[in-house]
Amino acid sequence: MFLPVTVAVEQFRLVAKDGATLGSGQRIDVSPARDIHPAPGGLLLAPEDLPAPGRLVQTYPLAGYAADVPAEYEYVYEQERVSKLQIGVEAGGAKLAITGTSSMRSAVTLTYTLAGGRDYRLCRLADADGLLWG
Repeated sequence: MFLPVTVAVEQFRLVAKDGATLGSGQRIDVSPARDIHPAPGGLLLAPEDLPAPGRLVQTYPLAGYAADVPAEYEYVYEQERVSKLQIGVEAGGAKLAITGTSSMRSAVTLTYTLAGGRDYRLCRLADADGLLWG
């Protein structure tokens, strides 16, 4: 499952009066995402393309159920990304600092039906945000 969101990545440069660059960096502007309510999507990957599973979220022991007996579940998936930036410079005896924080939080409720006849494991991804069935 994935949630398509577009954000703006801004380059910035802090310049002294004489034109010298005092600092530079990137800022992620997530404000456009507040007005967009994208629907989550699903992507079926080939086994060799699967990301590594991380922390176990939930197990679904359905091996003892008949394959034609579906079981319905719901899970609220939340993610948050916080970026902090601080640039400090000293020019002409004065110390200046620019700081900033941007955060992006999203939550989506997943409702799914699992077929009986096998056990399922729902895991977070090891190296990224997301969920993986195992």
